[in-house]
Amino acid sequence: MEIIFFKKFKKKNVFLRLFILFGFFCLLGGCTGETFFSIIAWDSFYSVFVGLFAGFVFFLMGMEIMTSALKNYAGGNLRRTITGLTKHRIRGFGAGALISALVQSNSAATVMVVGFVQAGLVKFSASLAVILGANVGATVTTQIIAFSIFEYAVFFIGSGFFLKIFSKKIYLKNIGNTLIGFGLLFYGMDLMSQAVLPLRENPDAIVYIEKFSSPLFALFTGLFFTAVIQSSNASTGIAMVMAEGGLISVKSGICLMMGANIGTCVTAVLACIGASRQAKRTALGHLFFKTCGALIFFTILDHFVDFSYFITDSFSDSPSRTIANAHTFYNLGIAVIFLPFTVPISRFLTKLFPEKKTEDEISFETILDPESSPPAGAALELARNEISRSIGVLLEMVRGSTLLFVKEKLPMDKRFPSKNILEGICIREREIDFLEKKISDYLFRVVRNDISREKVARAYAYISIAKDVENISDLIRRTIPVLYDKRKNSKTGFSERGENELAEFQLKTVKQISRLKKIFDEPDFESAAKIMRKEKAYLDLHMKYRTSHLIRIAGYTKESLETHKLHMGLMNLMIQLITYTGNIAKTFLEMPEITRKMN
Repeated sequence: MEIIFFKKFKKKNVFLRLFILFGFFCLLGGCTGETFFSIIAWDSFYSVFVGLFAGFVFFLMGMEIMTSALKNYAGGNLRRTITGLTKHRIRGFGAGALISALVQSNSAATVMVVGFVQAGLVKFSASLAVILGANVGATVTTQIIAFSIFEYAVFFIGSGFFLKIFSKKIYLKNIGNTLIGFGLLFYGMDLMSQAVLPLRENPDAIVYIEKFSSPLFALFTGLFFTAVIQSSNASTGIAMVMAEGGLISVKSGICLMMGANIGTCVTAVLACIGASRQAKRTALGHLFFKTCGALIFFTILDHFVDFSYFITDSFSDSPSRTIANAHTFYNLGIAVIFLPFTVPISRFLTKLFPEKKTEDEISFETILDPESSPPAGAALELARNEISRSIGVLLEMVRGSTLLFVKEKLPMDKRFPSKNILEGICIREREIDFLEKKISDYLFRVVRNDISREKVARAYAYISIAKDVENISDLIRRTIPVLYDKRKNSKTGFSERGENELAEFQLKTVKQISRLKKIFDEPDFESAAKIMRKEKAYLDLHMKYRTSHLIRIAGYTKESLETHKLHMGLMNLMIQLITYTGNIAKTFLEMPEITRKMN
């Protein structure tokens, strides 16, 4: 479900969408030479059109408010849930279904997974399982709609308004917004239901609507309508209203639903234009599942309709409930068919969109979309993920730097096979610069929204930490080439004792940065506290090794005299890295959220 009808009014051309829909309804009777205006009187048309349009607006508004509130409530846990459950396709399927059912939006899960695939946290094949699960979870909305509890709509709106206005706690406000959206959704459905009642008594309108008896016509109508409004649940909801009002058959409603499921992929396809190869593959995978699923179920349409009736007849005879059940089992059937083959499908899609191998141009990507407006909790989780990624790149820089002083020849970079280690360090420094800018710009946009002080403090802490990581990478890029030149010009190597001291201190430095990454992989204040404890011990160790080296200089040890500047340069670089990691750990521990958990 992708609701953008009321989002970014200037960027999304709402008037164009309305014009397209208006023209579409006018052309529905084009094959007979009649339009919707000519088959019913103006007063009837006015009441029907206004009722349908008003109900549709309230329906979309309710769904948007409810979805946003649920995403705000659960958004902070989306990343941990997805990344923690996508190691196996069955778990990934369950994670997608659970999250989509909780937040009433498969887009929240799908967009996040695309980002995690780009960042290398989730395998592409596993992301396909999550998408299949998200499609099933999103059908919960139509199941809720099928209850038809229209008379309680005002109660939900009033209760939600009361919680939103009089509650000071953010989670209660989110619950209030959820209830308001829930009530508006049903109020809109009620308006649409009442609006279509006069059409049942108009013979001309009935003849006109009978065009939907053609399964193919109904399918393409659902596809086109959903591509315009970008909400498959809204299209399916309208089909349920029309079936409940006796305007169309359940079979036509199911065909509309199938078309709507294909139409909802248009948003993802358009969104990935100009995006990365991974994003294109994921969007294409979504479209592949829906299109192939429609072809399969369309060939057994009559049997599927009978099955939907059979499932529903045991506890209800409502046409809307039959379509809702068909919606759920349709997406569940697609999952059952394709879930065992996600790995070969991912290979097929990878062949369609292979990676571009360029020797000279290296581009960087991020999961932070400057055009998106996720809830603050989810936005901060995404930013934390990118900070963890930048620290991982920093760890590669430190480990790569070590190889320069233990190998006789300049080694090649494992990640960039056409580059040597020095060139790889420069590339990684540019990558960290890129991530720091993206993180800062993204979080500055987040704090401009109406979010809690605790989240504002966390956002600014993340901005400061991203800058510190970028400063460390700059320090390594500036220092390592100079020290490597000294090493090449040195006639002798380090003394045995000096080399052992450098190796041990380098190991301590790597451990500190590894602990730092652990902090941001999952919030871990114990590792942060350990970094600060170890910083004091490593500062003392630095002084001990510095004194030891100077004693060797005073004793005229040949190797120590020859490598003095190189030795001290490396020790100074590593102690600066340890100091920076301590500062970052301190910033992390001073965040209100972490302080509250520690206390």
